[in-house]
Parts: sequence; C-alpha cells; structure tokens
Amino acid sequence: MKTRFGTLYNNINFSSANGRVAVLNSFMFCARRFMLAFSTIFIQDFLWLQLFVYLYSTLYVACFFIHVKPMNGKFYNNIEIFNEVTTLISVYF
Repeated sequence: MKTRFGTLYNNINFSSANGRVAVLNSFMFCARRFMLAFSTIFIQDFLWLQLFVYLYSTLYVACFFIHVKPMNGKFYNNIEIFNEVTTLISVYF
C-alpha cells in the first residue's frame, strides 16, 4: 500500500500529536484544486465569487499549515506557509 500511494504522503509527519489530522493534507490539496477548477469553469461570469473561493481556500490551507504543521521538518512547514502567504498577497494585489 505504501509503495502504491507513497507519493501522496511524502514528507507528512504521522508521529506528531496532529498525525491523524496531517493525513488531511492530501485531501485538502485535491479538494482545493477541484474547487478552483470548478469555479474557473462554471462561474466564469462572477469574478468576485471566484476571488472569494480562491481567497478563502488559500486562507484555510494557510491556517491549516500554521496550526497543524503536517510536514516532517520545520523547513518544509515554513516553505508551505510561505507559499500560502505569498499566494494570499498576490490575490489581494
């Protein structure tokens, strides 16, 4: 099982207190991509709704990384947080 789905759980820390919640990282990634694709295709005429979906999904994922810290090392967690924060800044401007 690990060899088949190992890339989905790459660098995720299961041994921490938040190990069970850290598994949600892959689910949130896929769900967020689906929401962004759905909003891009089906609500083309509503720019504010697209921005709302994009902004709040990014904000939710950033809060998840700040609170849960699902990655193995501090460096990987900081990179993910930096990525989400720069994405939030780019949405505002």
